[in-house]
Amino acid sequence: MSSRNNGKKLLLIPAWILILAIVVLGVVQSGKPANLVDPSGFLFVLIGGIALVMISFPGAEIRRALRNAVGSPGNEADIRSSAHFWEAAGRGFWIMGVLRSILNLVMHLYSLTTQQFGNLPQFLTKGLAEYLLATLYGVLLAVICLIPCWKLIGKLQRRPLEPT
Repeated sequence: MSSRNNGKKLLLIPAWILILAIVVLGVVQSGKPANLVDPSGFLFVLIGGIALVMISFPGAEIRRALRNAVGSPGNEADIRSSAHFWEAAGRGFWIMGVLRSILNLVMHLYSLTTQQFGNLPQFLTKGLAEYLLATLYGVLLAVICLIPCWKLIGKLQRRPLEPT
């Protein structure tokens, strides 16, 4: 089975190279480097991700997950629920980033209906990197949330087995 998984991982490499090439093409077509600062996109991802976490988990579980991430974790059930919390928080930030990128693209496509553009290079003048910037913010916040998750899972795996 590991050879099948390795084959899948090898197939992902050309896909990531293609995505990177599309982003580079968008930056080159725009004629200027991409502006990697989008405060409204970052606030959308940050506030939306926090709202998803607050909707999904009760306050006591959020406090316990924060305490387990910075302090000494409790029993095995607490560690598992805290790791689940951090994984869900990371997933929420990532989803909000992708949602904002799609929203940026749709808003730009809608603005094209009111303006007269002749061809595709003019469509790319805004740059594809600006559309994907919110996804980058979401991925960065997701990785920040996954660090405590990985830490808690590592502590859980290092613990000796409890006698039954």
